[in-house]
Amino acid sequence: MTRRRRGGWRASATLLLLLLLAGLLQAPSCSPVEALDNQCPVECSCLGNSVICKDLQLVGAPNGLPPWTENLILKGNNFANLEFNALLNLPKLQELDVNSNVLADNFTLSLSPETQLKWLKVNKNRLTRIPELTLPHLTHLSLAHNMINAIGGSALTHYPELQVLDLSGNKIASVKSGSFAPSKLKSLILNSNQISSIESSSFENLTSLQELRLNKNRLNSLKDYLKKLDKLRILEVNRNELRQIDALTFRELKSLEKLRLKRNNIKLLNAGAFLSNLTELQLDFNAIEVVTKGALFGLNRLQVFTLSHNRISTIESEAWDMCKDIIELDLSHNVLNRIERSTFSSLRNLRKLQLNYNVITYISDGAFKDLSGLQVLELNSNKISYIVEDAIGTFISLTQLQKLGIAHNQIKSIHKNAFNGLTQVTELDLTGNNVTSIQENAFSPMASTLITLKMNTSALFCDCGLQWLSVWLRSKRYSETRVKCGYPHWLRGKPLTQLHHANFTCDEFPKPRIVEEPKSQLSIKGRNVTLKCRATSTADAPLIFTWKHDNLELRDRTLQMDSEPVFSDGITLASSVLNLVNVTNADAGKYQCMVSNNYGTTYSGKAKISVQVYPSFTKKPHDIRVAAGSTARLECSAEGLPSPQIAWQKDGGNDFPAARERRMHKMPTDDVLFIINVKTADSGVYSCTAQNLAGIITANATLTILETPSFVKPMENKEVIAGGSIVMECMASGSPRPQLSWRKNGSPLQATERHFFTAENQLLIIVNTVPSDAGTYECEMINSLGNETGASLLTIKAAPTSVVNEDDMLGLIIITVVCCAVGTSIVWVVIIYQTRRRLNAAQNTSSRQSLKIIASALPEPETHLYLDTSSQHSKDSGTGDSTNPSNDQLQLCLPGEVVTCAVSNDDDTGNVEGEDPLLRYTNHERQHRFDQLHHDYKAITSQEQSEPFDVEQQANC
Repeated sequence: MTRRRRGGWRASATLLLLLLLAGLLQAPSCSPVEALDNQCPVECSCLGNSVICKDLQLVGAPNGLPPWTENLILKGNNFANLEFNALLNLPKLQELDVNSNVLADNFTLSLSPETQLKWLKVNKNRLTRIPELTLPHLTHLSLAHNMINAIGGSALTHYPELQVLDLSGNKIASVKSGSFAPSKLKSLILNSNQISSIESSSFENLTSLQELRLNKNRLNSLKDYLKKLDKLRILEVNRNELRQIDALTFRELKSLEKLRLKRNNIKLLNAGAFLSNLTELQLDFNAIEVVTKGALFGLNRLQVFTLSHNRISTIESEAWDMCKDIIELDLSHNVLNRIERSTFSSLRNLRKLQLNYNVITYISDGAFKDLSGLQVLELNSNKISYIVEDAIGTFISLTQLQKLGIAHNQIKSIHKNAFNGLTQVTELDLTGNNVTSIQENAFSPMASTLITLKMNTSALFCDCGLQWLSVWLRSKRYSETRVKCGYPHWLRGKPLTQLHHANFTCDEFPKPRIVEEPKSQLSIKGRNVTLKCRATSTADAPLIFTWKHDNLELRDRTLQMDSEPVFSDGITLASSVLNLVNVTNADAGKYQCMVSNNYGTTYSGKAKISVQVYPSFTKKPHDIRVAAGSTARLECSAEGLPSPQIAWQKDGGNDFPAARERRMHKMPTDDVLFIINVKTADSGVYSCTAQNLAGIITANATLTILETPSFVKPMENKEVIAGGSIVMECMASGSPRPQLSWRKNGSPLQATERHFFTAENQLLIIVNTVPSDAGTYECEMINSLGNETGASLLTIKAAPTSVVNEDDMLGLIIITVVCCAVGTSIVWVVIIYQTRRRLNAAQNTSSRQSLKIIASALPEPETHLYLDTSSQHSKDSGTGDSTNPSNDQLQLCLPGEVVTCAVSNDDDTGNVEGEDPLLRYTNHERQHRFDQLHHDYKAITSQEQSEPFDVEQQANC
């Protein structure tokens, strides 16, 4: 009886529904006269103002099309033409669908003059070109999936109001210039053609175009053909052959908002490639490896950015600085393995972040600190179990997060503080993790908001520590939470929510317990470090040790098991030793031992290893040469651990003339030592030292001050008695060392048997002077910084007469012979002394001055004739003063073996005649003889000052 009533009710309901449908399909109310014309054609169906005559294999128009028809669907018939009288009676027709017929290029369409057809769909026919139908009100024309191979320039003139043109699925290979006449076209769809080239002016007449779709073609570049599209808002070039996006490609598209370049082969994002006002950019399914800062330049309005299914392994620091307004970022299905602290530092407006399906093993502390407004975070299918098991506070700043996905991350246990900060989460996905233990109140931060908890595990260790979860789940009744016990064996497979409180005991601890943790240590670079970890468990399952360095699992270090695991009295004991050999600064950081078995994972505390690294220079000072008065710049920096301190020395000490005069500048954090307005005193060897606890290193650099040539003392006019010898001085200073050249009366002066140069051309020596030697002698000194010229006037006086008595002459001859035999300059000095004593005291003083010799002009032995201020080890004051004695302060006669001695006496008899022995020596030998003579003279002179000169004793020697 009940079944019959139910069946009758269903039949009545079906009948009522059919009646209602019949009423809906009827035409609007009409008079009895018009009733026949307003009926829906028998072979068609009607719905509202639409007449549907599809898939009827008709070759002609259906009979009795009602005049109220607005939408006529003739899809799936065999129409070769549309010249039907029936269409002339449809004044309200606005949309005509003749898809999937056999219409060819010559088909025609007959419509009433009153008809304002706006939509025409001629998809899947046999057209090879755009039909030229006169439809002045048409706004949408769809010609997809025909055989059109070209776009005629005049075709669109027949549709002056056309706004949407769909030519997808044809055989267009290229778009030529002039393909489109001026029109009001707003949307152009060219998907699924064979387009490989578009000429630059192809779209220039489409000034109103807002949407351009070029998906599934063969384009390999985006070039000038986009520049004229000022109003373009949407551009799609998915599934083409693009490899890179050139800089400034979209710069002129001021209105562009959405750009979709998915499924190309783009590998590199050039700087400034997307400079535009984009709000949405899709680059999914490409080959991008790095997200660079420059590539996102100008995208300050970007809100949606999708980069899924690429090969991204690196995100450059500050990459998002140019697009801080991103709301949704999709980086899923890439190869990211690290999330650094600065990876997302600029994305303060981000609401949705997808990082699922990467290989992330490390997330830095505070990596999400700037994402306080984030609402959705997807981290599924990575390797980040430790952020939940060890509770490092990764999520603590995500106070607005509503959905968190950490499915398939090999999570075995959940720490009680794992979800701190997540006070707004409504959905948590933990599926795909075979969780064994969950600490009490692990979900408490989100207890009041959590609506969906997705978790499926059958490995829970159902001891007394898990009783809280059973009670909590029964009170919440999450439909997608399926958790079962895996231990102890008598509860295996039972749902956690069905256990009685008596089932939860704590007699065993199968999950590992760490009894010895690694300890922090201090080491020197190059030494070895050993860390040890010991753990126990009541299960006989093997204990697996894993070591981590700064939260990254170690795979390239020597792991040594201290001994085989021991199972005794129901307890398994095992240990692991980590040997760090020849540690470097890269080994410094925090080390952690992780012990796991089938029942869970336990983490040790983190041991800090500090490695002191010997300093090494990153910038060494180099020898520099600077002009006096300019600024010297010495660079020096070093690295090490701890960071080394940098110090400077000059010439091995701390005496810096520039520092005393406040011309030296060095900032504590700067690598550069500046010396401004350098002087000669600043030249020397500068030493940079870098020192830390591990050691000290030093690098040297020489600072050379370059000076223009100058005279140490001005050149002086000289006069000499004919036949005598004279030294012309040109005492030079400058750096680089200047080259000296002499001129006489404006003509270059060359060395002769009487004229020769010494002391690097600073001294011009003239022996046996003759009247023709008189004149102006110029000395020019030249270096790379300039030149300087000085002059001396040499006057030759006639030789005075002198008289020597017989006794004195005889004594002079005897002493001269003895001195020549001995051949030493000391005896010649004795001769001079005897000659002075025996000469008449009343003799004119000027006659004795003729006995001057070349050595009288020589400087002190300690002072070089050439003052080279560029010496690396000079510690002079840099004044360039000379202590050379003047010519008038020294009188000495050279031995005849060097030059002919001009001897004067009271009667001024003149010079001793004879061959000049000086010609027998080379220039080098001459210089050597002069130097020896000068040395001997100084020794004797100093002795004269301290004790009487014993002539006889010297003669006996």
